[in-house]
Order: sequence, then C-alpha cells, then structure tokens
Amino acid sequence: MAYTKPQTLDSSPSGDTVKVAIVSKLDVNAAQIVADLNTHEALTETHGATGAIVGTTNTQTITNKTLTTPIIATLYQDAGKTKTITFPAASTTLVGADTTDTLTNKTLTSPILVTPALGTPASGNLANCTFPTLNQDTTGSSASCTGNAATASSIIVGSDADGDMYYRASGVLARLAKGTGNDKQFMNAAGTAPEWANGIAIISATRNMTAAAGDVAYTGVGFKPSCIIALASIDTSQVSSSGFAFNTVNYASSSTPGSGVFKFQPVPSLIYLQTDASAYQSAKVKTMDSGGFTLTWVKGVSPTGTATLYFLCFR
Repeated sequence: MAYTKPQTLDSSPSGDTVKVAIVSKLDVNAAQIVADLNTHEALTETHGATGAIVGTTNTQTITNKTLTTPIIATLYQDAGKTKTITFPAASTTLVGADTTDTLTNKTLTSPILVTPALGTPASGNLANCTFPTLNQDTTGSSASCTGNAATASSIIVGSDADGDMYYRASGVLARLAKGTGNDKQFMNAAGTAPEWANGIAIISATRNMTAAAGDVAYTGVGFKPSCIIALASIDTSQVSSSGFAFNTVNYASSSTPGSGVFKFQPVPSLIYLQTDASAYQSAKVKTMDSGGFTLTWVKGVSPTGTATLYFLCFR
C-alpha cells in the first residue's frame, strides 16, 4: 500500500496558517496509518494466532488440526503426487492393519494365509460353494459341491494316476503310487509310510541231521515275516514234519518213524524230525528278521540223513 501526499494545497492567503497545519497533521496521520497497514500485511503471526496464516493457494504443512466433515477423495503419499490413496465413494468402514474386521465380497489375489481359521456356514453345510484345487503345480481345476457332498474333485500331487493313494508325510500330503495286481498294502520296515507288496515268499534249505545244535539264520525272504509254515522230510523216507509259527509261537506235527502216523509234538517246535525213538533234530523260531528269520536247532542223540526244508513266509 502506498500513500501520495497532496501537491496542490493553496496556503498563501493571509489567515490560512491553521489550514496548513491541519493538512500537515492529516498528512502525518495518513502516512502512519499506511505504514501500519503495510506492517500488518507483512506479518505472519497476528490477531492472537500462533504460527503461519493458512492461505487458500499457499503450499503449507498443517499440524494439529481437526477437519470437520471434510471431503477428501484422494491422498498423496509423496511430494511428487505419484503415490495415492483413493477412498471409496460409498458409506463404508476402512479396514485397519491391526483391527478385527469382517470382509464381504472381496477377492484375494495370490494371498499368503498364515494359520487361517475357516468359519462354519450358518446353515451348517457347504452350499453352492467352489473349492480351489490342492496341487503342487499350476494345473488343475476347481471342485464344486452342493451341501456336504462333493460332485467333483481334483487333488494333484505329482504325477497322479488312477489307483494312487495319499497319506500324511512330515506334515504334507504325499502320494503312494498304485501297486501291481493283487498287491497288498503294508507299512514299510521303518514304520513311517505305507507301501505295496505281495507279502508272500517261499524259500528252501537243507539240514544235515548230524549237524550240531545252534542258531541258523535263513535269508532271501525279502521282508520280515510275521508267520511261517514249514514242511520238512528226511531223504525219501516217511519221516516228515509240518508246523507253523506266528512270530515266536511254534507248533509242529511229525510222523513216527516207520509208522507214518503224525502226532503233535509236546515241545514247541516249527520242525521236528525223528529218525528213531531217541534220535531227532528239532527247530523253533528264535527271531523274525528284516529279510528272513533265525531258527534254533536242537539235536537229540545221533540222527543221520539230510533233511529238505520248505518255508512259506507271510509278511
């Protein structure tokens, strides 16, 4: 603001001294008023306010202000105005990072769910729902269901084939490939996973009837038996024995020399071969081993000949 002093005042007539004084006084006062206004215009703190006055077109940072019913459509996160937060044009509640919220009609793209909790539908069943495929690759399709009964499913774990089975392995789903025809399912030797196997094996052996008593290990079974059926005979004579063992429980029936009559043996045995009234060789299961079994042989007096042995082993 500028003040211009009057330049055309007539002060020459006599008695005009008072007028000149008044004009001079007014001139001084007007100049002071203009100076005060200029000072006021330049001030940034005035009228009892602390801080800079906010202008409608000024770029300023406002702190500790409460906006009542503001209309904010977009917020910028950077000075260059490249990172924006857009608010929905609807009456709604914003979701907080640390608040408990219920989301409706939301689509999650590539979410990472840490220990999610699946709620129970109010109707108590799964109606008109679509479940995602559980797989280890990018193939597969969804499974639709109505009520509690699934109408289709697709669980893909590796190279699947009809007849494959699934089991839990170290907290994940593992696939057991189907076995061959007439295979049976067993637990593996380590007791950690199922496997397919035939579960039956036959092995043969011989025993010199003059051999000393002791333990003999028989191998080639291919698994640890749980049950053994044994057939035995001496040369081509009628002396023979049959028996079975479940784990270490043994039972045998043998023929009496020269009679062809079979009878159960009072001493638990898997094999009992008697050549005369006092001479014999008998055996019972001591242990079932990983690939066979061990028999404990007992010799009575002096039997002779060679025994042929057959063992039918069951897993």
